[in-house]
Amino acid sequence: TRWSTRRLQEPGMWLEIDLGATKTVKGLRLDNAASPNDYPRGYLVSLSADGQTWTKVAEKPNNDAPLDVTFEAQPARKIRVEQTGASAAWWWSAHEVVVIEG
Repeated sequence: TRWSTRRLQEPGMWLEIDLGATKTVKGLRLDNAASPNDYPRGYLVSLSADGQTWTKVAEKPNNDAPLDVTFEAQPARKIRVEQTGASAAWWWSAHEVVVIEG
């Protein structure tokens, strides 16, 4: 499978993952090996237990690699990745999402 923006990267795009229940989360990896240039050029990762209140857990305004972050373990039901960078040549894609529980 593949999730993709199907258009060039720009700030404000986002991907939200609903875990279905609150879990303790300590990391996230978006695998885009099959589309190696489709990593986010900048990102902000936030967690929420209720979908209303969000806590920023990772940020990298100038990114040059697939998203692979770890952070202090926290309870969350939802994970949101916001694109903060831009690309004049590449989409933003993920072929697999890996949530690291802890």
